[in-house]
Amino acid sequence: MTDRRSISRAICAVALCICTAPALSSCVVSDAPLPKNSPEATAAVSTVIPTSASASTPSVTDTADRYEIDYHIAPPLLVETVGEDVICSAQTVTDAFLEGISAAYIGTGYDEVYFELLRTALHAMCPPFFAFTSWGYDSYDAAAGILSWETNVSCSELSLILAGFSDTVAEYMSEIRKGDIPEMRAALIYHAFTLDAAYDSDTDAVSDAELVLRTSAYNAITNHTGICTSFSFGLAFLFAQAGIDCVPVKSTGAPLGDHGMTLVNFDGKYSYCDATWDMGGTFQFFCSSSEERSDFFPPETMSMYDGAPIPYTVYDGRFDTLHGRFYDFELELVDHERQLLVFRHAEGVINIDID
Repeated sequence: MTDRRSISRAICAVALCICTAPALSSCVVSDAPLPKNSPEATAAVSTVIPTSASASTPSVTDTADRYEIDYHIAPPLLVETVGEDVICSAQTVTDAFLEGISAAYIGTGYDEVYFELLRTALHAMCPPFFAFTSWGYDSYDAAAGILSWETNVSCSELSLILAGFSDTVAEYMSEIRKGDIPEMRAALIYHAFTLDAAYDSDTDAVSDAELVLRTSAYNAITNHTGICTSFSFGLAFLFAQAGIDCVPVKSTGAPLGDHGMTLVNFDGKYSYCDATWDMGGTFQFFCSSSEERSDFFPPETMSMYDGAPIPYTVYDGRFDTLHGRFYDFELELVDHERQLLVFRHAEGVINIDID
């Protein structure tokens, strides 16, 4: 991995636009388990690229007073979907992008299938790259191993965009506290992400670059709007930053049409989080099962982004009380010490004891 990065830096030193950006760590392979205690709201999550599907979720460490994005984070489910080599290429491209460079050496001989997986990884790991660049398989020199892209904003604009995105993500992370278990972290970030969300149904008469931006995870995270793909990838990015194992998944050919949601793994319990259908801050489809979604998105229509069927039994059950009952309820109390959420609705309250 070090060789790849060294080659990339040497080749791309002639890039026309060099911007100031924080340095990132190199590609790390680790199977370190996730501690039961999560970071402070301002903690940083260490990079983990597991070597197998059985690896645990990203580890967490206490650091500075402010949460800083780690664009190298790759949850086990994402690594399983796209492959470790794709993850390393995504990290290499991200590093170059953050430094204002418009090309990177990723290796020779890759095909279009690889690039679709790379697109998935970059959208999940670095939303600003996906939102503000133009590239494709025709941007790749297979013989030289160099991928190039066009950044759709100036260097100064990109610096402001990245700084603003960092601030926004830090706000989401401020919802969680040290001691919050993954399920608690997920519930709090999910609520913050969906509370003011709105679907963008007016994307027909826009340019290609604007369409990419408006349907991106970046747009969902910063502007609270987008389409199902925006919300499924945006939620996956935020969950990953909080140390939650997850990956965007999709339904193709379902009765209601194609749809995107996020698959999460809590210690071997898999479930779907559908931020698009929970706009307004509800929890109707938080940690829902295959059976609960089957009328609209039958299991045979669900797949990972590599095209493979969902290989897990998707059922958790701990949040079933919130599903299919109350649309007019709100999160009234968050008790971090007891890992308790209290929801109020027209008929009273619902207590969800997560721990």
